[in-house]
Order: sequence, then C-alpha cells, then structure tokens
Amino acid sequence: MQILFIKNFIKNKIMKYKFLKILFSLIFLFFAFFSIKAQQLEILSGFEGGSYYQFASDISSVTTVSIKVQPTNGSMANFRNLSKRNNHYIVFCQFDVMQAKQFEDEMSKRSRKITESMRTLLVFGNEEIHLVAKNNGKINKIKDLKRKKVAIGTKHQGTYFTANKVKELTGVKWKDITISFDDALSALLNGEIDAFFFVGNAPVSKLKKLSGFFKSKIKLLPIEEESLTQFYSPVTIPAGTYKWANYDVDTYATKTVLAVNTLGKTSQENDKIKKVLEDIKENIEELRTQGHPRWNQIDFTFDDAEWEIYEGAKEVFGIK
Repeated sequence: MQILFIKNFIKNKIMKYKFLKILFSLIFLFFAFFSIKAQQLEILSGFEGGSYYQFASDISSVTTVSIKVQPTNGSMANFRNLSKRNNHYIVFCQFDVMQAKQFEDEMSKRSRKITESMRTLLVFGNEEIHLVAKNNGKINKIKDLKRKKVAIGTKHQGTYFTANKVKELTGVKWKDITISFDDALSALLNGEIDAFFFVGNAPVSKLKKLSGFFKSKIKLLPIEEESLTQFYSPVTIPAGTYKWANYDVDTYATKTVLAVNTLGKTSQENDKIKKVLEDIKENIEELRTQGHPRWNQIDFTFDDAEWEIYEGAKEVFGIK
C-alpha cells in the first residue's frame, strides 16, 4: 500500500512537472513573440503592388531596422490609424488628406487636435490625379462627367477623398461609384462605369502593365480646371508614361508623405525611426537604381514639405 502511494506521488509530481514545463514554455513563447513584435517598426503602406507598398518594401530592403511592411486599403485608412493615441506606426499618406484633416482640427472644438503631433519624415514627390475613360469620343474633359457613372475608389483610399474634392471644387456632379481601383478598369471596359479616378505616383504599376493594345480602349483625360489650384499643384504626365497613352496629359497632383505621430513615442521608437532615415540617406543611390522611380525625385531638402518636419529628420538631413 505504501509502495503504491509512493508510485502515485511520484507520478503526480512528474505530471505536474511536465505541465509546468509546458506552461512556462508557452509563457516564454508568448513574451518572445511580443518582444519581437515590439522590436519591429511597422510601416502602413497601401495595397500590394501599389506605389506605397513598393516604397515601404524598398525601405525595408536597405535598413538594418526590423521592418514589417503592412498592406492597407490606402491613405484614408492610414490616416485613421495614425490619428489613434499611442500608435506605433509610420505611414504613407496623401498630403491633401492630411491638409483637410488639419483644417477640420482647426475648426473643431476638441481640446486635443489629432494632427498637432503629426510630423513629416520624408516627402516622396507628386501623386498625380489620373482620370481614365473609354476611348470612344464621348468623354474628353472633366465637364463631360456630368451625370455619368464615375468610380472614385473606396472610403479607405485617398482617391476617394481627392475625387470628392475635385467634384466640390469644379462643381461637376457625376454619380459616385465606390469600387476599388482593382475593379474599376474591368468595370470601365465592361461598360458598367464611364470613367474612374486614381491618385498615385506615375507610372502607376497596374496601369503601366497594360499593353499598347489598350490604346484603342481607354484614355487619360486632362484635368485643367483652375479652381483646383487652391488645393493641388498643376503637373503633366508625359507622353509614353503608359504604353497606351502616347500624349502629354495636363492634370493636378498632391504630395506623398511618410508621416509619424510623435504622441506617445518612446525614445527607443524614435531611435529606430531616425536609424531608418539614416539608412535611406546612406543608400539613396541603390534606391534610385533599384527601387521605385520616384526615389529619383527625393533630394532631402524638404523644400516642398508643407507640414512640420520630424526632429529626427531635421538632424539626419541637416534641416534647420
């Protein structure tokens, strides 16, 4: 009887030991996972295949900081995440979205302005407003969009904001169709819509991949209304930017901004962000030759920065 008791006692001890071993292993893995996650710097980009996503991937390829490139639905979604308290992101965003949100802040009665702690890390040049229609002679300018069905992106995208701003400033009233950029081209070719907007750094990858075959199917429309100059900069998309568009197209553009919310950032996080900027500066020639074409427009002078510059960026790039 005593021997049986001892055997059961030892057996229970062994089982308890194994249970505790498994429990402590799980606890270790749990904390290890969140430790690794905490060590990563997360960049909110855009949809996979888009300019933001490529910019973020380019940065990840040249920095020694552990980067997680997070695909998102676009500028509006990125800004909403950036405006949250104690977020741990750096994000790509259209400047017109940030500018409008700042104006909303100034007009609001909130004690905490959500944009007051946001800073510019880097400016990536222009994001051109693309307006694409069927090449059938029926729509040749923005005024022809009156009462037409026009895709403007989804509510998460900067395109959605910009298209609505263009409608507001030009007074042209079309019927909004809220579908994604991915669905817009097929909808246009199938006759489900008459045109679509897309805001992106030319050449936009998905439009650039279209062959010359599409020359007879679609066209880029000029946007020349002077009323847009109060919010956007006039630019030209050069002939040949896309195989199906062998003509210059006058349009408008906003800026691409890499931004951070400094509220709640730890010194460790700020050190990582500064290190990323140092690595970008040190490897700019590699980025210009192997990354997105817009790296060639970055000169680190911040002459076109219309938002307060991050202190770490001032130190890295010698901005006074």
